[in-house]
Formats: sequence, C-alpha cells, structure tokens
Amino acid sequence: MIMLQSFVIFVPRPVRRVDLQISKKRYNFLVSFLFLYFFFMKLSSLQKRFIIAIPLSILAGIICVAVANSSTPGIWGTALMWTIITNRIVIGMIVGLAGAYTRHPIFGFPIPSYFRGFCLGVFVSFSLAAGAMMTPEAPWMIFWATLVAGGVYGSVIDMLATKFGGEGKDLVG
Repeated sequence: MIMLQSFVIFVPRPVRRVDLQISKKRYNFLVSFLFLYFFFMKLSSLQKRFIIAIPLSILAGIICVAVANSSTPGIWGTALMWTIITNRIVIGMIVGLAGAYTRHPIFGFPIPSYFRGFCLGVFVSFSLAAGAMMTPEAPWMIFWATLVAGGVYGSVIDMLATKFGGEGKDLVG
C-alpha cells in the first residue's frame, strides 16, 4: 500500500493461480453429468421419455427377479429371469410410447399418467402372470402379485417419464 497525501492507493498483488482441489473421480462425474445434461436438453420429448423409461424398466426387471428369487431360489441366469426382465422392458417401451395419449382415444376422458402407466403395466404383465399359473405352489398369489407389480412399475415409470420427458402433443409434434 502506498500513501500519498491522504489518498490510499491499493496496488494489486500479482494474481495467484488457485488450484481447485478436486479428485479425479469427482471431476469425471462432473464432466459426465454436464455432458449428459446438455445432451439431454437437445433431445425431443419422445427420446427423453425413452431414455428415462428403458433404464427404469430394466431396474424394475432386476428388482422383480430379485423378489422372485426370494421365493424360488436359483432363478438367476435362467430363461425365466430373462423373460421377467424382457417383460419389464416391454412395459417401459409401451409406457414411453403411450405418453402421447393424454385423453382416452375412444371415450375422450383425461388420463393421468399414473393411471395410464398402471393400466399398461397390468396389460403387458398379463402374459407373464398367465405363465405363473403353471407353478405348483400358490399360482393365484403369483398371478396377482405379477399383475400388481407390473401396474406399480408401469405407474412409476410413466410418472417419472412424464415429469422429465413430457407428454401429449410435445411427443408427436
């Protein structure tokens, strides 16, 4: 600091380089997040719905297989496991496409996303539930549990896809 006749003049110090102490792991996460964020912003609403619905349906399939494994051990790696996961992926695909319908196509009443997802989840899960009737132990319990799980998964997937991806005329226009 230099004083001249009652005036104070601040002489700036040389600018020091400030290194942010960030780990490589956090840096990679941040770069990946920003890339996905900007990539996601440029997508159409239908693409956003699919990007949200498909991973959620795969997660729902894995959860469903884990629950099924608790009652029937040894399901991992079998054809039944792939059938369950594929069925849940189909729920995600159908729910992703059905977001264009905000009103019933025949009767015209409004359809909320949770109800649309529940109905589609139950409809798609019906084939898997009918196959559950072939099990010797508690076939009706497995049948209804499969339908309810499909409805819940469809409802959750549709609500999240609608929240982040949109619905209605955004998808088709």
